[in-house]
Amino acid sequence: MKTKIILTGLFLLAACFCGSVFAGEIKADSKITGVTVFQDRALVTRVAEIKLDAGQYTVLFDGLPGGLEEESVTAKGEGQATVTLFGARIDTSQLKDSQAPKAKELTDQIKKIEDEKRTLHLQRDALNKKGEFIGSIKAATSEQIGKEIMTKQPTVQEISALADYIETGFDGVYQKTQKLDVEIREKNEELDRLRRELGGIDGFGREKKTVAVDLEAKTGGTFTLEIAYRVSGAMWEPVYEARVLSSNSDVEMASYGVVRQQTGEDWKDVKIILSTAKPAIAGRIPESEPWYLRVYQPPPPVPAARRMEMRAAVKRDKAQSAADAKDVLYDMAPAEEGPVLMKAEVAVAQVSAQGPAVQYVLPKSESVSSDWQPKKLAVATAVFPGKFSYKIVPRLSSYAFLQAKVTNHTGNLYLAGTVQLFLDGAFVGSSSMDLWQAGKEISLSLGVDERIRMERKQLSAKEDVSVLPGLHGRIKTIDYTYQTTIENFTGKAAQLTLEDQIPVSQHDEIKVEQVAYDPKPSEEDKAKPGVERWFFELAPKAKKVFKLSFRVKYPLEFRIEGLN
Repeated sequence: MKTKIILTGLFLLAACFCGSVFAGEIKADSKITGVTVFQDRALVTRVAEIKLDAGQYTVLFDGLPGGLEEESVTAKGEGQATVTLFGARIDTSQLKDSQAPKAKELTDQIKKIEDEKRTLHLQRDALNKKGEFIGSIKAATSEQIGKEIMTKQPTVQEISALADYIETGFDGVYQKTQKLDVEIREKNEELDRLRRELGGIDGFGREKKTVAVDLEAKTGGTFTLEIAYRVSGAMWEPVYEARVLSSNSDVEMASYGVVRQQTGEDWKDVKIILSTAKPAIAGRIPESEPWYLRVYQPPPPVPAARRMEMRAAVKRDKAQSAADAKDVLYDMAPAEEGPVLMKAEVAVAQVSAQGPAVQYVLPKSESVSSDWQPKKLAVATAVFPGKFSYKIVPRLSSYAFLQAKVTNHTGNLYLAGTVQLFLDGAFVGSSSMDLWQAGKEISLSLGVDERIRMERKQLSAKEDVSVLPGLHGRIKTIDYTYQTTIENFTGKAAQLTLEDQIPVSQHDEIKVEQVAYDPKPSEEDKAKPGVERWFFELAPKAKKVFKLSFRVKYPLEFRIEGLN
């Protein structure tokens, strides 16, 4: 008969078994079978298959990462053996070198470059000695040549050959030294870069932990023991790809999770769940206290004698605290108690999808190395019918922007994230998407479509200065006229929105007058004064022209901001 045992929570019973002696230790040959990745850490599940005879055992899961959160450890098991789980101890060991794969790789690169740098220094030292030797030859030969000129009278060719030899030797030493100095400088720059990169991850992997699970097998047989623990050094974020074909009106939305981790463990062919839960945030709801407003009353001054007494009291308290600390160390020693059996209970070994948290179970096993490199994991793909239209804002851009309104009919929640945009298979740019709930409609910006052509011209900007009665006698008047022409070369009818605007005065003596539109706008933006919109359909190869004119008047001595 197969038995199933579950033990959860922080294993506080470890101290209770300090005096117990278990029959033997078993080093578990465990493997990671599943990982739930949160936005700032991960929940790792390890499984070990062990064979037990009747008796008491300690099963060791060693070599676990130093970032393991001890209070998060849970354990459960099932198998042919009848087993009672008692508790666990978590031991920490400090390592000389980091065991993170990326840290080891960087360390090896640093050692290699340091060896190459030492070789370059030795070569430069040898060149310096060669230069000193050539210098000594030059000094000795200069004196010898002086003597031989008086006695042997060497030829010009002999003196020239010796001078050439010395000069060539100096030039060779100088050029080689310069080359070595450049190489040494490059090695130093590379070392500095590698050390800075190593400094960012060197803390990971210098510590290892062991989880020791105490159990008793009443009958022998095979047993599957599973532990789970949270570990720091992992995160994920959502990204999307929106693909649109101009030949139809569908939007294919592919969602991905970009996972990074440097926990010290490689995740190889494991089941991965991406979760929006935040286990680091405390679940206790904060309680509000009354918020009082009072008139500030400065405290009365402290007499000098009282200040001296207070300083003396602080010194006495510090001395007493140091003495109390020694006693506390002994008071905290665990009391010896007999074995206490934990009652088996059902536990959750991983974060559930209940409540406000959302989790995404990836469709297949994945591998993520502990090197903090981004790994893009496919989550799901869905096709949404879209309502396509174009938006043109001629004052700000000379392009037409394609947008699609789509409704989330999948029942899934799409988190806010970056969207990579593809139109007819070509990458057209990046956008962003807000939180997209089930049943809600959103507008996706799909980038520029140059098949909708737009041209904006300033037909006139006529200026005039007149003298009028009032505080400011000289008034400047400018009449503006703009023409926007839009053409459709998409091959099918297109729905368009044109958004244009007139300036809005924020000063009593700056007037905007004689505003005229041809044709008249479809709506006025009530939240943005001066912004007008036109909604229209444009047939294939059709053209539509819009004209906008207005007059601006202001005192000549004013310098107007925003007028163009």
